[in-house]
Amino acid sequence: MNKALFLLNMGGPNSINEIELFLNNMFADKNILTMDRYSRKFVSMIIIGKRLESVKKNYALIGGEVSTARIDPKAHFQIRTIP
Repeated sequence: MNKALFLLNMGGPNSINEIELFLNNMFADKNILTMDRYSRKFVSMIIIGKRLESVKKNYALIGGEVSTARIDPKAHFQIRTIP
């Protein structure tokens, strides 16, 4: 059986200080949250309010910056399957 892995990068904040701005901009996109602009703003405020601190902590665990900004073109990636 053939298998495929599709990776999609939607960008990310350059630092921990940019996380909230990034999330606000992402959720303002009508293609991300497909609803009227008032509902989109309300839902995005709820999501960001509940997740912001945990996202900052997780971002700190990976170095506090977007990893794609520092990847060497010759870098090799290993994708592992978790049992």
